Amino acid sequence: MNHAEIYILSKTFDNGTICASEQSVVVDQAVVDQAVAEQVLDRFIAQGAYLLSDEEKRKVEAVAIDEKRGSMSAAVVGQSAQKIAEVTGIHVPQGTKLLLARLNEVGPQEPLSREKLSPILGFYVARSPEEAIDLCDRLVHFGGLGHSSGIFSRNQDIIHSFSSRVKTSRILENVPTSLGAIVDIYNRMNPSLTLGCGAYGGNSTNDNVGVRNLLNIKRQSTRKGQRALIVTDPTMVRLGYTDRVEHYLKQAGLHVEIFSDVEPDPSTDTVHRGVEFMAGGRREQPDRRDPGLAHQAQRAGRLCGMRHQA
Repeated sequence: MNHAEIYILSKTFDNGTICASEQSVVVDQAVVDQAVAEQVLDRFIAQGAYLLSDEEKRKVEAVAIDEKRGSMSAAVVGQSAQKIAEVTGIHVPQGTKLLLARLNEVGPQEPLSREKLSPILGFYVARSPEEAIDLCDRLVHFGGLGHSSGIFSRNQDIIHSFSSRVKTSRILENVPTSLGAIVDIYNRMNPSLTLGCGAYGGNSTNDNVGVRNLLNIKRQSTRKGQRALIVTDPTMVRLGYTDRVEHYLKQAGLHVEIFSDVEPDPSTDTVHRGVEFMAGGRREQPDRRDPGLAHQAQRAGRLCGMRHQA
């Protein structure tokens, strides 16, 4: 199956109403020269796409996009390509699956660069991978932040650049985006028809929303521990820095002990002494360790706790 077939399969599924379906395709002319870019168009046409002339494109724009609201028109959403052609007053061959429009710009001045939940697909040609990625990024910013995007490439560097730049929650590699985003046919995406856009799109989640997102999970928490061990060095004790820490810990109702036999570069012997101090004949580990106050004490405190647990 060639890429044109995949795009048509994806864009015509449920007449393009899947919000993850492709809204525009960007062909990188640096990978395929202009002649090959025209062959890509020919492949679309061979698979049932109809390439709009400039005049036909203006007719489709007038019906498909409500410029006052700045969004797609309900007149085309979920309609077949032939029904849209009939409504807009253009003649297309019997069996036309998709209306294809050459686009050059992104924004209100190019109405069909907007989201179009219908079998209408924008077609761009870029002169380099960088320009192609920039076009995709601009398209997403214009209408689709946080949603879904797709790339067909075997070049992992280009794929990485694309996924790093384009601000979508789902990036589909070498698969049709409508089916790739909503079901786990090609990948491990959670099956869902409700796709979150996260912070990019002003949503609370960027998940494929399912039952898990609708559960109310209670988390009960209780206070942990009644004892604390301060791991530090003699200088910190002598300067009185541990006094304030000990004061607040005791104020919180904790029994406090101090292990201050820590040298500047703690050895394994220090760790063993700390473990013995923590055991203290009761073979119980203090509920809290506060290894602050000095870097070497922090390391020793962590090691003592790990060694005691082992």
